Amino acid sequence: MTARRLWLPGRFPQYQQWNQKTVEEFRANRTVSAASFGPGLVLLHHIGAKSGEARVSASKSGAPDKPAWYYNPLPHPDASIATPNDGVVAVQAVERQLPVNLFRPTG
Repeated sequence: MTARRLWLPGRFPQYQQWNQKTVEEFRANRTVSAASFGPGLVLLHHIGAKSGEARVSASKSGAPDKPAWYYNPLPHPDASIATPNDGVVAVQAVERQLPVNLFRPTG
């Protein structure tokens, strides 16, 4: 089975407008309204893996699956993040799998 690409340019203009408004508010105020995201929002500036175009992404709100932009920084690891406290910071994107132990082992 082939995965379907759900996000196509122009397919969901209301989300694109909402995202653009969120990015503009973040850049203007170095934050967005707490009702939207709270203080943990960062913007990831990176290059699209296939398109080679500059992209700005935010997280997928802690969802269990990877956000659509996940594969972009892998071939182009030079990126930057914008945070409310530190402004824009240069980073190197590195793929990691961090172990998480939520419960003690049983048995």
